[in-house]
Order: sequence, then C-alpha cells, then structure tokens
Amino acid sequence: KEMYRAGYDNAEAMAELATMAQSAGDMTAELSNQYLIATDAAYHYSGNIKKLNAALDGQNYITNHNAVSMTDLAAATKVSASQSASARVAIEEQTAAVGTMIATTQQGGETAGRAWKGILMNLQQVSGEVDEATGEVVNAEDLTRYEQAVESLGVSMKTVKDGIVELRDPIEILEDLAVAYNALDESDSRRANLINAIGGKYRGNQLNALLTNWSTYEKMLNEYSQGTGSAMSEAEKTAASWEGRLNSLSNTWTEFINNFVTPERIISFISSIEKLVNFLEKFV
Repeated sequence: KEMYRAGYDNAEAMAELATMAQSAGDMTAELSNQYLIATDAAYHYSGNIKKLNAALDGQNYITNHNAVSMTDLAAATKVSASQSASARVAIEEQTAAVGTMIATTQQGGETAGRAWKGILMNLQQVSGEVDEATGEVVNAEDLTRYEQAVESLGVSMKTVKDGIVELRDPIEILEDLAVAYNALDESDSRRANLINAIGGKYRGNQLNALLTNWSTYEKMLNEYSQGTGSAMSEAEKTAASWEGRLNSLSNTWTEFINNFVTPERIISFISSIEKLVNFLEKFV
C-alpha cells in the first residue's frame, strides 16, 4: 500500500523489493519502505528497480562483513541520502561513510545519519536545519569556524577551476583531512578545534570516528562493489530458516500427537468422560 500511496507506477515491483529488503535486513516493513523511497528520491532513480536493488545489495554486503546492521544503515540512509546526493556524494560513498561511523561508534543509524548530514553541510558551506526533532541548525558562524579549523590542518575546502573559486568534492576534502588529522599528535589543539568546530556532541564524535578509521571507509567502499546478489541470497537464507523452523515445529507437533494420542489414552479419556457424565446424572 505504501508504494501505491507514494505514486509509483511500478508499485508492485517496489513492494516486492521492499519485502526483500525487509527479509534480508531484518527490518520493519515501515523502515524498509521509507529507506527505499528516500534513496529513490534522493538519487533520482525514478523507481528504477535495478539501481535500487544494486544499492540494497551493496549495503547488505557491507553489513555481512562489518559490525553494522542493515536496520542502522537503512536508518542512516533515510536521514542523510538527500544531503549526500545534493553534495554530489555517490550512494556507495555515503554508505561507506555512515557505515564506518556506525561500526566504530555503535551509536545507531539515525545518529550517524544526522551527523553525516551536518558534516556535509559544513563541507558544502550550507546553513540550515540539521534535525527537525531537535531544531539543531548550522549557521553562518558555524561554517566560518569550521572552514578555519580545516585550513589550520593545511587542507583547503575550495579550489580554482577556470578562474572560478568553487568548493571541492566533500570526499576529497575528508580524505585529505584524514591524512592531516591522523598525522597530528592526539594532544594537538588543532584536532580538538576541528572536532569542536563541526558542532554538536555527536557530530564531533562521528567525525573523529570517520577520520581515524578512514581505512575502514575504504574497505567498505570496496565491499560495496562486491555485493551483487547479496540481498536476494540473504532473503533466501531467511526464508529457508523460517521454513526450517516451521517444519521443525510441525514435526514436533506431529510427534507430540503420535505419542499422546494412543488407543490406550483415547480409551482412558473416554472412560473419564463417561464417569463424569454418570456423576453429573446422579448429582442431578
């Protein structure tokens, strides 16, 4: 129903993909639907099942090889996919970034998603609301403070192209930041300034996790490309598991009935009923 409400012409195919995502990732139906709809809208897939399935496969493969669940990854994607797409961050880069944060902080998908959204807003020098629930915003002063903190590490957020100053690719900035950040002593004030400048307790913690675990980001990015068919395989395993459990339950019930319902037990049961009826008759 959710896919029909969302106005998809291929609502049935979208619903089938949502069901597969739900089964493969052990997600609720609501999260599965929201996750696919948010990904589709952010990256302008226009309901392209092949592209959405590829995203699901890549993310599912990452969850199979790292300490991150599909539920958390889907929640992070739902929150931050739109900002990622606006910042020209590919779905695989977005996945590896939030996946690294989730795996290394274990603070949950929505926390990582909101932090990633705020980080991108700072990198792209975009002010505005980060989270509707908390009313958290990034303002012009925050943006200036963050750019200064980045430049203090010898990393520029801008470049000149054809005589025009423009912002660099966010992932390229983060990659350079990771090198510079990890080269500093942990007590160096420039590290603390960068983390404080990003604003917010969780954003700072998540940025630190991403920069200090950049090798994990690169590992996940590589794993994403290997995920073809992983979601279907996972869904089939889940289906087989459920079938096995149902068969086991069926066999146990049959065995119970066979052991309990014997001629002797039936005769004894009927005899007890007869005695009860005779007693009631005498009582009446």
